[in-house]
Amino acid sequence: MKSVNIFEKMGKWVGRSLLVAALALGAAACSNDDDPVKDDGTVSPDTPTTKFYQGTDGYWHAEGREMSQADFNEKVVGNSWRRTELREIYQDGTYGEDQRGIAMGLGDVYYCFGQKEVTQYMYLDSDPFRCYAIDAYEYGDPVGYLFIGIGTRIKPMGMIDEDHLEIIDCSGWRGIGANKVIVPHYIVLEKVSPERLEEVKADCGSVDYNAWYQEQLDALEGYDLP
Repeated sequence: MKSVNIFEKMGKWVGRSLLVAALALGAAACSNDDDPVKDDGTVSPDTPTTKFYQGTDGYWHAEGREMSQADFNEKVVGNSWRRTELREIYQDGTYGEDQRGIAMGLGDVYYCFGQKEVTQYMYLDSDPFRCYAIDAYEYGDPVGYLFIGIGTRIKPMGMIDEDHLEIIDCSGWRGIGANKVIVPHYIVLEKVSPERLEEVKADCGSVDYNAWYQEQLDALEGYDLP
């Protein structure tokens, strides 16, 4: 089998796009002036003071905050949402400042939850291009977590008000191999109007992210890692 330096063969994609893919649900950023789905400056309401903790199951939870599947189906499914806050959860259970726009892959994303699928509309600032992704999701163990696609793990905490939803995202990571560490995030989603969603669809609905990602994996077939 042919052996090459994978970073030379796929320098642009591996060097930058895999960084974006590090956050499966958050694999889109809005830090480019031409980005049609960038933050419009809306300020989220004051978030409740919440203490987070890592359970024996390895997942992160919020003390006294859990949204039932029935409530999720009633209040979230059928609506569209955009990410308005993204804060890293620290080991002591506190969380930091909003990271959107600070680092690649940590920007706004739009989500449309159906009964069994979620569609994300996003702008990849690593390549860059606008795209969408459709993934199946289901409730799993631990109770209260949604398993989306291959690697996304989120837990709805509940509604701040009728237009803002809090979630924990345990999909992010930093490092590779034995040094890979899961980085949980506290996220606030804001409900968006059908009119705004149609604008986003028009800008981001022509490229299927999952198909594009598979093409990148196929391009690596036949090569050994250095």
